Parts: sequence; structure tokens; C-alpha cells
Amino acid sequence: MPHQVPLRTVARELTLTATVMLAYFLLRGIRPDNVGESVNRSLAIIHLEQRLGVFQEVAWQQAFLDYSWLMQVANWVYAWGHYPVLLAIGVYLLLTDPSRFRFLRNVMVVSGLVGIAIYWLFPTAPPRLMEPHGYDFGIRDTVHAATSNAHYF
Repeated sequence: MPHQVPLRTVARELTLTATVMLAYFLLRGIRPDNVGESVNRSLAIIHLEQRLGVFQEVAWQQAFLDYSWLMQVANWVYAWGHYPVLLAIGVYLLLTDPSRFRFLRNVMVVSGLVGIAIYWLFPTAPPRLMEPHGYDFGIRDTVHAATSNAHYF
């Protein structure tokens, strides 16, 4: 039977985790200034993927675009589904095994820090957003498009 976790521990861990997540989302939401460099960096990555024969996003997306119901479900899960699942797992672990919770939280923090560092040091434009800059690779933005049901933030 799991031991009782002190309320002070739960409050401290939740406060720390919420603070880190807020900082992550604020830093992630600020767009780096040089859009031109971001577009050029994306072009270099896409051209490398094309030369290596691994640029398959368009074909993968085309296989699913005709299934609007599937796209709506996938967009909703992407936009709203994974946060409640992460929250539920986090709270469960915090209440039942705080050391596992801290390990999982720390792994997510390190992953987030690496992601934010790369985002700020080497920003890239997502291929779905390259079209306004004159590069249409055929990738459609199904999450933020007008027909999406997954409008968030």
C-alpha cells in the first residue's frame, strides 16, 4: 500500500512544476526575431532530408488528409488531449511515488531546456509555415487552419 505523501510535499512539488511549465510556455511562445534566418535554416534541413530521401512528411500527410474526421480527432488530441493525460499521470505519481514523479518531472525539465535552447539558438520555421515565405512543400497546417476544431492559445 502506498504511503501518505505530506500535503506540504505535494504543494511544493506542484508549485515548482507549475512555475517551470509556465516559464517554458512563455519562452516557447516568444518568437525569435530573425524570421529570414529561421526560414533559411529550415530550407537547409529540408534540402538535406530530400537528398537523404527521408523528407516524407508530405506523403504521410496526404495519406490522411481525405479523412477529415480522423484529422479532427488527431488535431483535438494534439491541442487538448495530451496535457490532461500528463497532468493526471503527474498527480498520480506525486501522490503515490514522489521520487518517480520527481524523476519524470526532471526528465521533462531537461528535455524542455534543451528544446528551448535549440529554439532560441537555432530557430527554424516549421515546414507548414514556409508557404507565406515563398516555399510550398505541400504540407498543410491542419491544426491552426480555419477548418480546424483545435483552436488553442
